[in-house]
Amino acid sequence: MIFRQRVRVKREPCRRCMIIRLFLMMVIGVAAVGILGSSSLSHLAVITPDLFGWIFGIVAVVYFLWRYMLWRTGKSE
Repeated sequence: MIFRQRVRVKREPCRRCMIIRLFLMMVIGVAAVGILGSSSLSHLAVITPDLFGWIFGIVAVVYFLWRYMLWRTGKSE
């Protein structure tokens, strides 16, 4: 009676555990792609951090202009 066990305890994993699991899965995925496709990944050398910076900046500006135009048209009605 003292050592009673709970039955059907359903707890979600904590946020920190989920982040660690996600990180480990991503590391394993990157390692697997690097090992299995090392020769076929040479054409991806075009992708650089600068490219991501430009893409992020352009998407941010386009999104701002889109939202601004929606706001302006909503104001004029």
